[in-house]
Amino acid sequence: MIKIRNKKDCCGCTACSSACPQKCISMEPDEEGFFYPVVNEKECINCHKCETVCPIINKTSKRFPLNAKIIQSKDSEDLSHCSSGGFFATLAKYVILKQGIVYGVGLDESLKVTHMRATSLEQIKKFRGSKYVQSDIVGTFQKVKMDLQAGCLVCFSGTPCQVSGLLCFLSKKYENLITFEVVCHGVSSPLLWKKYKNSFSHKIVSSNFRSKHYGYKHGVMAHAFDNGGTYYQSGRTDPFLKCFFSEISSRPSCYVCHFKNQERVSDFTVFDCWSFSKITHLTDNNLGYSNVFINSEKGQSLFSKISKDFFVFESDIKLAITLDGAMYNQSAKQNMNRDCFFQYLKKHSVNKTVKKFLRIHWYDRLIETSKCFFFR
Repeated sequence: MIKIRNKKDCCGCTACSSACPQKCISMEPDEEGFFYPVVNEKECINCHKCETVCPIINKTSKRFPLNAKIIQSKDSEDLSHCSSGGFFATLAKYVILKQGIVYGVGLDESLKVTHMRATSLEQIKKFRGSKYVQSDIVGTFQKVKMDLQAGCLVCFSGTPCQVSGLLCFLSKKYENLITFEVVCHGVSSPLLWKKYKNSFSHKIVSSNFRSKHYGYKHGVMAHAFDNGGTYYQSGRTDPFLKCFFSEISSRPSCYVCHFKNQERVSDFTVFDCWSFSKITHLTDNNLGYSNVFINSEKGQSLFSKISKDFFVFESDIKLAITLDGAMYNQSAKQNMNRDCFFQYLKKHSVNKTVKKFLRIHWYDRLIETSKCFFFR
């Protein structure tokens, strides 16, 4: 049976619980809010299926990127709502228009970050934009498998560990499966996000973790409140973003990520293109660009079919990684106060915890408040 002796050895992908024939493995949150498998030993039949699908124990076959592109969506609405160039939004549209099914990460009615199944153009709008929280993915892998076995075209997006977990769970290749991964900085605790969103005096009705309100190069946390108020804060002054970028709130496995290398399991790997001008020698319009690595022949074929919907620029794999891909090969670097941070957070508010361990300086807040609206 699966036993997590060191939390750094579990990425929380749910492959083990999804594959258990006895349904005796549940995903339970620990004191930090991250989910880990818990085995009901009385029901366990020691079939070891859980161990054979773990993407950390069992490595899936990987491949080097075939080529690299820089893209920007021609759809102005998608581009404004996406964190970078809008590649996944366009790929998802293609799948939906082919009567396919898309799995992505969105915010539910309570603003919980969760994996969702979409079958319409309206539903995939929830997948636009970054979410810097580990998504609730429980039950998703079984749904993906059922859709694949039914012959549906399926696109699954997630972090590299989630994509690897799905492929290990499926344990066979499906030609009707498209996989898309984002290069991530690590994933923050769902508990931290819950305490943060509940810390405001008014109810948040919508959130954007990286709004382009001030342009692509100045992404901010944005909220709309039930009283009509709005909120915009940068990573220097927003408590949640401050935690995320300080690498104090990530899952333990993110600090020793088993999926950070140049070889990838997905069809597409995507990350921000901050260095558009340096790579292309063209003027950056500050609307957002994406580095897209195409890792498979399937990816090549798909890209050619949707490329008409992008402005496409040639790139170089090594140069893109050097300039923009710091997190492509590197794990998050653990903040020295991480463990104390979570111990303190259990008993105190997010604002008090951040003030104690990270300290949002008054000078920074003065700069930010000159252009931010809290409850207008």
